Amino acid sequence: MKTWKWILGFVVVALLSGCITGSGGDSAGLDQLSAAAATMGQADLQAMVVKYKGLIAEKMDVANALKAQLKKIPMAELMGEKATALKQELGDTTTLISQLKDKLAVYTHALKALK
Repeated sequence: MKTWKWILGFVVVALLSGCITGSGGDSAGLDQLSAAAATMGQADLQAMVVKYKGLIAEKMDVANALKAQLKKIPMAELMGEKATALKQELGDTTTLISQLKDKLAVYTHALKALK
């Protein structure tokens, strides 16, 4: 059973890292994203804003579920494998949310510039 948990954890991390590759969350990636957003029309920008808001909402649900799981772990077991894995996954999810918010801000800014 532990093997399946580790495999599932690895798959989740792999999926999350797949979501954040591409334009990246660093300033150079955001600059490229901003340049691409500047060439987009209003309908495309609105679609991207809706897309990123949905992704952020999904990841917030995941983060809240992870927090709830962490709260259920007894204090004596907070340094154990399970808690450590949950903390790592929560950290990765929080980082992803931050990156998604940065990208959303780029599209929102570009949309406001059109109006």
